[in-house]
Amino acid sequence: MKYFFWIAFAVFLAASIPHVAYFFASFEPSSGPEGIWWWGVSYAIAISIDVTIYLLSWTAFQRYRRYRTPKAVWQHWLLIIICTAFSWAVNWAYAKQFHSPQMLSAAEHAAPWLTNIFPFMASAFPLLGIVYTMMAETISEAEAEEKKARQQQLTALSELAKQVQLPMSTLRRALTTGSRLNPASLLPIANQERTTEVAPAANAANGMAREGTQDLSRPITGQIVAVGNEGPNGEQNTNPAMLATPGEGNPDKLQMTIEVLKSNPSITDEALAQYLALKRPASARFWRLKALEILNANGHNGAGQNHAKNGVSDTTGVWATREVANGSLGRR
Repeated sequence: MKYFFWIAFAVFLAASIPHVAYFFASFEPSSGPEGIWWWGVSYAIAISIDVTIYLLSWTAFQRYRRYRTPKAVWQHWLLIIICTAFSWAVNWAYAKQFHSPQMLSAAEHAAPWLTNIFPFMASAFPLLGIVYTMMAETISEAEAEEKKARQQQLTALSELAKQVQLPMSTLRRALTTGSRLNPASLLPIANQERTTEVAPAANAANGMAREGTQDLSRPITGQIVAVGNEGPNGEQNTNPAMLATPGEGNPDKLQMTIEVLKSNPSITDEALAQYLALKRPASARFWRLKALEILNANGHNGAGQNHAKNGVSDTTGVWATREVANGSLGRR
């Protein structure tokens, strides 16, 4: 289509330029070599004027499409109006000069006022050129928008083909066989389905991560039990190995077990379970072993003093952990 408009421009220029050149040549000598020169100059002036009109109109339409404000094109349109009026007047003078009274005599006899109208109509080449320029610019803008839309559709189709793992030819054929959907509308659907498939796994992973974070950030509860021994001067020494943190149950049971073993090392599991308010002797044995580990660790650091203070015979050495493990204390 744009080639048609360019051909129309060439036709208007071919019709208007000789008329404008004739106007300028009428003011110059026309005989001899000098006349040939001035005819050449007259044609050059005519080409400059008419081509300037079309170029100005083309530039004005492009600037208006870019800025969308009259301030950007008012100077161009001022020059366009001046040049168009001048060219139209020159073409009217040529048409008036060479108007044939015989070729349109029937119409002019029927309507004499047409005698003055026809020269204006025959000299309207510059105005028609501006109209064609506007149409060409509109078509060019529409073609640019269509090209951009096709490019976007091709990009969306390519992305959709990657996601659904189908050839582009298959998708294009499916879209052109009566479907109202286009790649731009199918792409969000594919993305939503893909997100729906990935969401359960992501939620499960996030849930596991939150549980792990809660476990790590959960505070440690319970009491820290420290069994100390007095030094020769009466100061209290605390062994780091004597620190314990029970994981389950009443945190006081370990302290109670240590105290009862200090006062009665030979207490049975049944009696210890009754003292600790436990249902099974096996649970009491568990607390006995924990307490004996702490007491034995403290005994290695100051065995003589501990045995003297707690009333334990020096011949025993350490607390009877092995006997408790074998269950001998429980059978007393």
